[in-house]
Amino acid sequence: MRRRRGLLVAGAAMLLAACGGGGGEAPEEGASGPPETSARSENPAGAFPDEPTFRDDLTVPVPGWPRLDEADGSAAGPVTGAYQLRAGSDHVLFPAAAPIAVEPGNRGTFSEVELTLTPGAEGGGGLFCRGSPDGTSMYAATFSGQGTYAVQRVEQGDVTVLKEEKVPGVTPDRGPVLLRLICGTGEDDREVSLLVTVNASPFSVVRDPRPLRAGPSSRVGVVASRGQGVEPATARFNNFALFLATPPRD
Repeated sequence: MRRRRGLLVAGAAMLLAACGGGGGEAPEEGASGPPETSARSENPAGAFPDEPTFRDDLTVPVPGWPRLDEADGSAAGPVTGAYQLRAGSDHVLFPAAAPIAVEPGNRGTFSEVELTLTPGAEGGGGLFCRGSPDGTSMYAATFSGQGTYAVQRVEQGDVTVLKEEKVPGVTPDRGPVLLRLICGTGEDDREVSLLVTVNASPFSVVRDPRPLRAGPSSRVGVVASRGQGVEPATARFNNFALFLATPPRD
């Protein structure tokens, strides 16, 4: 989980600006920001805190993470030293929510996780935000075994790819991938901004002018992605952390 401070500062400022809070302007969709080492300053007021609201290294997952074994081959649960998801034949995306609920009006969520995949596999894994309690709606950022990341909108089970790109020089055979997702939640009628990094690069913003409704609570967590593959896709996760722009109520 190194190299966090620079991304927190730059990402928080851009995200909150895009969502109507904070100063400055957010980059255009697909724009690339400066290297993370160039942004080394204190967090602006109202941005994400230094310490996460929730953290789990997932070597022995805390109680509350799902444990599932479904007929189509989808599964969720702990394995030796990690938490594992498998997306079966009935799931393009198979989510597992972290054991924490986010209030719908929260100005933003910042989540990160270390992801281990099978090199070359069409499927992969990643993070989701603004998820519905039943798991049928969410925004997901995934990375595949072929080195491609995608940002997807899921509404009542229907998946729309908002952005998809190859990540130069980042492949699962080089070890775990550090994936980060900043999600500007805000109110139901306001544009949602999603900021994604893979090993701190690229630095991209995707906007959805038709935001998913958060409902009475909003969930965040990890997700397995089958992609275009026909075989079940397996992803292993470690070191999950969640930062909230608006502190939770006592």
